[in-house]
Amino acid sequence: MEYPLLSKEGKNLRNIELNPQIFDGKVNLGLLTQAVYCYLNNLHSIRKASTKTRAEVKGSGAKPWRQKGTGRARVGEIRNPLWRKGGVVFGPKPRYVYKNIPKKMKAQALKSALNAKFKDKELFILEDLKVNSKKTKDFLKIIKALNLNKRSLFVDENFSPETLLSAKNLKNIEFDIAIYGEGEKTLEELLNLGLKDAELPEYDELVKVRGTVFKNKSGKVIFTGRRPFLRRIELNKYVPSTRSILGYRYYWACRVYVETVRGCSNFHRPLIVAEEKECRKCMLCFKGSFKDRIHCPLNIPPGCGYCSVPALYGPSRSRDPDRIVSEIKSLI
Repeated sequence: MEYPLLSKEGKNLRNIELNPQIFDGKVNLGLLTQAVYCYLNNLHSIRKASTKTRAEVKGSGAKPWRQKGTGRARVGEIRNPLWRKGGVVFGPKPRYVYKNIPKKMKAQALKSALNAKFKDKELFILEDLKVNSKKTKDFLKIIKALNLNKRSLFVDENFSPETLLSAKNLKNIEFDIAIYGEGEKTLEELLNLGLKDAELPEYDELVKVRGTVFKNKSGKVIFTGRRPFLRRIELNKYVPSTRSILGYRYYWACRVYVETVRGCSNFHRPLIVAEEKECRKCMLCFKGSFKDRIHCPLNIPPGCGYCSVPALYGPSRSRDPDRIVSEIKSLI
């Protein structure tokens, strides 16, 4: 069975022959599930939860009152499980619950996992994974060339020190640029400034783009201000792509959200909100213009609480109906 051999740039170099004893196309889902459950269980195999029995809780062992004649329920001691602050019956104790499966079953599960990735075309074989420098961006170029948009596992017989150092900080990557509010126009300007070529715009160019948040060289967070709401004509220029949704293997079994209305016109604050703030019932958000209603003396955000994007609070406006229908047709 032949399979393409790729370069670090994602180019097809040649086809290589795979071992037919491993890549035979058989996937044992039951065994694979058992191996995954075993692995997930062993991630937290030490259970630290602990409760005290009636023998361990603090309190006297004397009988509180005599057995008969008081009219009260009979009781032996204050540490019994029926009483408040008494012992716990059959409660958890610290224990070690490590699970293991036989070596042959583990090997067969690994074989099934490789065949599953092979069938879904999620297996990439590279000629070389060596990175010449220790920079994280060089390893990110490999990920971008292979179009890896989710968690990936790299396997090599012997990783070079440069490769290990370049990939070490991937889990600690912070954002370079964040978009605040409506992102269509902001993202378009950033792409035109070089972001589409994986090049960050210069500081003098970034400060001119409204709706962006980034860090300068000293580490200070810079916010360029909120971008005004796009008009309906401007919003209709941006046609959403369903390619990523259709590329998902089981998308037909999922609920797909199609945006029809942008913005929120509900400026009424909830009476009880987070951080123990309670509305003073000044009623400012029930009357007046947009500018008057959006400001609150207690800084309580507007809206019903369903939406979690404060930058999009504003007058609601619908997308073009023809665009909505065409997007739904592409998904059906």
